[in-house]
Amino acid sequence: MNPVSEHAIKHSFKLEVESVPEWVAEPKDVAARVGGEAVFECKAEGRPAPKIQWFMNGIPLEDWKDDSCRIVTNGQLQFLNLGQEDAKRIQCNASNHHGYLLGDVALNIMAPPDQPTDVTTSACMSRSANVTWTEGFNNFSPITTFYVEYNHSFAPNFWNKGAIVTDPSKTEAKVWLSPYARYTFRVIAENEIGRSMPSDPSVNACATESDRPEKHPTNVHTDISKTGWLIVKWDRMEEIEHNGPGFRYNLIIKEDGRTIKTEIYDWTVNKQEIYMGTVYEPYEIHVEAENEKGPCPYRTVMHIGHSGEAAPLITPDNFELVDIMSAYEATFQWDAVDTSPEKIRGVFKGYKIRYWKTGQKNTSMTVIEVPRTPARDTRIKKRAITETVTVNSLPPFSDLEADIVTANTYFISDPSNVVSFRTPEGVPGPVKNAQVVVSGAHHFQIQWEPPEEPNGMLLGYDIGYRKVNGSNIGEVLRTDRYDDPQLSQALIGNLEENQPYMVYVWARTIKGRGEDYFLDAKTAHAGNKSEFFSHQISSYASISTPTTTQCDAKTCQNNTSKPVMYDLIRLPQSLWPKLYNITIQPFIYDVDPMEFSFACEAIIHMDCKESTDLILIHSVGHNISFISIENETGTIELVHWWHNDDLEMLQIKSKYMLTEGEEYVLTIQSVSSMSENLRGFYYSPYREGNQTKYIFTTMMEPTDARRVFPCFDEPDFKAVFIFNIIRKEGLTSLTNLPRRLTLGPDAEGYYTDIFDEPRNVPMSTYLVAIAIGDLDNLASTVNNVSFRTWCRSREVNKTKYALEIGMKFMEFFEDYFQIPYSLPKEDMIAVPTMSFAGMEHWGLITYRENMLFYEEGVSSLNDKETMTIIIAHEVAHQWFGNLVSPFWWDDLWLNEGFATYMMFLAVDRVLPSWNMVNKQIVETRGLQNVMQADDDNNTHPVYVDVYNPDDIANIFDLISYAKGGAVIRMMNFFLGEDTFRKGLTRYLKDFSYKTATHKDLWSSLSQQAVVDNHTFTDVTAVMDTWVLEENYPVVKMSLIDDHTIQLTQSAFLETAEQRKDRSHVTWKIPFVYTTDIERNFNKTYADITWISNKTAYIKVSDTSLRNASWIIGNIQQYGFYRVNYDEHNWNALLDQLIANHTIIHVINRAQIINDAWNLARAGLLDIQIALKTLDYLDKELDFVPWKAALRELKYVKTSLQLTALYGLFEHFMRGRLRKAYFSTAVARDHYNRLQYSMISNIACEYDLEECIDDAMDKFNAWKNDNNVSMDPELKEMVYCIGVKHGGQEAWAYVLRNFIDSESTSEKQFLLDALTCSTQPWLLMTLSEMMFSTDVFSKTEKVSVLARLSGTPTGRLLAWNILEDNWKSIQDEFGEDINLFSVIISAVTHSINTPAELNRLRGFLRQQKNLGRAKAMFETAIDKAETNIKWKDKYYDTIKAWLSN
Repeated sequence: MNPVSEHAIKHSFKLEVESVPEWVAEPKDVAARVGGEAVFECKAEGRPAPKIQWFMNGIPLEDWKDDSCRIVTNGQLQFLNLGQEDAKRIQCNASNHHGYLLGDVALNIMAPPDQPTDVTTSACMSRSANVTWTEGFNNFSPITTFYVEYNHSFAPNFWNKGAIVTDPSKTEAKVWLSPYARYTFRVIAENEIGRSMPSDPSVNACATESDRPEKHPTNVHTDISKTGWLIVKWDRMEEIEHNGPGFRYNLIIKEDGRTIKTEIYDWTVNKQEIYMGTVYEPYEIHVEAENEKGPCPYRTVMHIGHSGEAAPLITPDNFELVDIMSAYEATFQWDAVDTSPEKIRGVFKGYKIRYWKTGQKNTSMTVIEVPRTPARDTRIKKRAITETVTVNSLPPFSDLEADIVTANTYFISDPSNVVSFRTPEGVPGPVKNAQVVVSGAHHFQIQWEPPEEPNGMLLGYDIGYRKVNGSNIGEVLRTDRYDDPQLSQALIGNLEENQPYMVYVWARTIKGRGEDYFLDAKTAHAGNKSEFFSHQISSYASISTPTTTQCDAKTCQNNTSKPVMYDLIRLPQSLWPKLYNITIQPFIYDVDPMEFSFACEAIIHMDCKESTDLILIHSVGHNISFISIENETGTIELVHWWHNDDLEMLQIKSKYMLTEGEEYVLTIQSVSSMSENLRGFYYSPYREGNQTKYIFTTMMEPTDARRVFPCFDEPDFKAVFIFNIIRKEGLTSLTNLPRRLTLGPDAEGYYTDIFDEPRNVPMSTYLVAIAIGDLDNLASTVNNVSFRTWCRSREVNKTKYALEIGMKFMEFFEDYFQIPYSLPKEDMIAVPTMSFAGMEHWGLITYRENMLFYEEGVSSLNDKETMTIIIAHEVAHQWFGNLVSPFWWDDLWLNEGFATYMMFLAVDRVLPSWNMVNKQIVETRGLQNVMQADDDNNTHPVYVDVYNPDDIANIFDLISYAKGGAVIRMMNFFLGEDTFRKGLTRYLKDFSYKTATHKDLWSSLSQQAVVDNHTFTDVTAVMDTWVLEENYPVVKMSLIDDHTIQLTQSAFLETAEQRKDRSHVTWKIPFVYTTDIERNFNKTYADITWISNKTAYIKVSDTSLRNASWIIGNIQQYGFYRVNYDEHNWNALLDQLIANHTIIHVINRAQIINDAWNLARAGLLDIQIALKTLDYLDKELDFVPWKAALRELKYVKTSLQLTALYGLFEHFMRGRLRKAYFSTAVARDHYNRLQYSMISNIACEYDLEECIDDAMDKFNAWKNDNNVSMDPELKEMVYCIGVKHGGQEAWAYVLRNFIDSESTSEKQFLLDALTCSTQPWLLMTLSEMMFSTDVFSKTEKVSVLARLSGTPTGRLLAWNILEDNWKSIQDEFGEDINLFSVIISAVTHSINTPAELNRLRGFLRQQKNLGRAKAMFETAIDKAETNIKWKDKYYDTIKAWLSN
């Protein structure tokens, strides 16, 4: 390049050539949505620059008087808030003095398509027809989908889904139909704006040809209530299922070569009675479906039914009274009867004991059913020939007679001999007709009549009262005692004026206070006469005053709130166990499982801490044959001993006092039944080929060690254990301790395994474990500890991963706590059936099989992650729970909360690529899940008073586990990792081999904070607000000025009424925040602002607040609270997510979604904000925010599932999922593969076409070749979609594979898939199999019900199953509160219509004895009411949002 001279620059000039206008951006037609906006662009160039002018209807838009349009710049025109009527033509003129350009364009308003026309059918076959149509005008939004619907001649007013065409270029579809019906079709078109009106019905109908029936009748069974008759019943087949004329049922009955066939042409008939003249004889029964074309081509299912029962021929002999145990209880025994069908003449159901008041048999008889129970052993190895039962509903203080009969299903035998007896006195029933006759300002006068059932000699009455404030009922403030049985009125004085009270009246006998009768009453205003105050004051002279005052107002205020039974249920501390020597011999050889039992000898060495002559020890369900107490001088004589079933205690009375300071040895021998109810010592069945085998194991936590051997069954009574297990060859026995020696065999072939070392590790009884079975193991060593995984022999290689990861966790915790593991061995054993996923027994951790089995290429990464987390949880317990145990169960969270926190920490440290540090927030036991469980009145504090076994079992819940873990995570944050970790070590060392409370933990952490010179040292002041209070706060952030943030805390609950009741509560909140200027999401305890009162302020001296676009609180959701903002800040956060979501930390992205939806659900935030949090999801590729979003969307899905909006919602979800579905498919690492699995499952769930096609291709390939390899991450989805779209054939294929599979992981995939069918009769078949076959284990039945309740087809069916089989479900699962609560929660959680709620309430009214299920159903009703209110409130808003 040549340089230009300075002279030339100074004398240069510019030459411009003028020109006519030319388009730079020629205006174009625009199509826009109703309510939206449209922008037109018009640009031209020329010399001189053209002038741009817009015209409408010849008028320049500068003069147009309409706020709906405006010229944004010289070249842009914008229309706002468009309506359907705003379609118009617009002109743009670009001109200079050389010429002009004119652009004429249209503003088109998009709308749903016009309805299709010319719907025609062709190729009408027996099972299909082709449908064609002409599409209507698309109204400026391309048509995306056509929906073909049909009705038929049997239901002409009901339109069914026939086909979905997602290729808009196609205007034809093949619709699958049933034979022998007349069909009419219609078509609906859909674009992004919405759906068209349905087309007119097809101009020609399709009459399908007849064909054979496609199925046989289902639910074939017999009714055995009518003697001599064979009564066969089945579910009738509807007309659409007949498939042709001449339909009939063929009833075929076979017996001993004889065949009876009956043809039934009335399709409405579903029962046939045939007189056979036999009693309970078996018959082979088939019910076929047939029409003129022939029978259904599939084989019928054979049913073995019986003719009717008759009265049993055998009566129990030697019926006698054994013992009268109390006023209500007596024990009877009798000789067991021959239970063969020939003698019982039906199904043996047990016995019925009948008792009545002497001389009043016809009017007072009560019948007690005694179900069949396993024969009980009274001596080791010798089977009893008598049956024994305790009746606990006798009327006290009565002359009674009783007999017994044998029972089958419908009949009873002749009665036995009659026994006569008299019951002792009991506590009385309630008084009658109690009322307040005078209400003064400071007193009540009450009167009553004696109880109808005195149940003894009345000694007098007790009167008490308590204050009522709104829904809060206070403690009993005063109880007065009156020792006059003739008394009928009393005066209560010293009351507060104008105050509501509850007044109680109790009658009393020598046995104590009876059932209360309570009254609601309110004192009058001072100076006002009460309604009845016409009495003279002197009349009170005749009213009795109390003999003694048990508790006045002042002393009652200082009492604890523990109920009266508390001190009875807790054992006294006069005796303390030091050593248990337990010998167990199971009787499990060559007997029916119903008769499995075991003998036990418990030798307990005890220190006497306080002199006593009464030994109390926990015991349940034992037939005790021998008890002795010895000391160094000899045997102590006993007066008597008895069981108190209510307190679950064995009470032993000695003749002489046991002396303080001496050691005693208590020996108890007993025989007890084993059961399958997953408590105490139980048997766990599994299939091996065609053979059923068993693992015999124990589940002691929380209060079931007493079911295995009598013991001091409270966690504080730690002692050393020795075990002796007597077994036969071929079985392996395990306990907490290593086996030191095996003796035998003896003359009968028994071996004795001895486990008696080490002798320096005391443990609580709930940690004791025993396992016996055909077991094998994999073994290794970690830090000189023998580490083994055990399971049934054939499956041992599946435990390899568990062994490897278990040892890594052992190493991690030893290093983290700086405390070595306490025992010489750690065994982990897989058990086929358990109520919990795992149990931390010290040295012998038990797991449900799917928590210990991992098969490469079969098990999914989700399976692997779940089992890894559970193993980490149970290994963590070896320190938190085992080394240091809770003093009492009110501090259960110290066990479970810490194990929950530590399991996430351990997985993150051992497997950092899994990103558990982020994932834990959205896990099942993560923070977001438990926050949703803790936001109503049905929750409880982390630390909660518990008194009896049912109370204790009820707190093994999400609060104790997940909220406990979440507040510990928060504590780690405000203390800092170093102080937190050293404080835990201090606590574990100070309380090793002891028990502790949460106060001990606070003290250890506070001491460590002082040692570390931490700025914060009062752990108690903070943590008590989190563990002693239920619920949690929401913090409202407000920007007061450029330098001040206001923080306001209040209790967060679902409703305003609930929040008002908790308005007095405050928490000490560690608060941190960041802004878009700072973008620091790695805050530490040094950044904390403490919110200790209702309001706090943050003062900022720089300009960071003034310049910030948004601010976000609770960084990485370390705190257990929600954050709310003003609308401007919410919108700024949402704009950031759309512009660049990665600026915000992944946990806080999930938090924004979670907080917004829950704040909206509670009415604290506009639902539009919550809906907008979903707008950016098509860009989100991280697991954590998607998981958070899907949790909230699942609630929306369930709410809309049975509404007209569900189609629009599915369409919205497909749009959000499509990009994520394709983007995650290439993932290879663990974290992103889990994301792919989750997105694939959801994409197919919402019928994303590409996902459905991929899944069906994989399913068909697997179905054609069972050995074809399949990505384990996709199996759940592939099997489900295959069943959903593959009909009966696919469902039956999956069922066969489920039955045949021996892989735990594979069986779970297949079982889940069986619930995916959309054909109700297949799901009914599944439900019948649950209760009539042994195909499914207990946990599998729970899984089926849970999965069914989450699908539109199965939702109502799951409730039907619960309702129809309630007695069976209660019997099978009632003792297992964990599985029981899962069933009830799963079946009721989706109730969101008044009809469903009324049905639930009706069901509860019909139930006489709900037991522990009552509270669960009450919670379900509260949840259903909330669901209904939410749907009613937001339905229209969501409809508008989806429509746009």
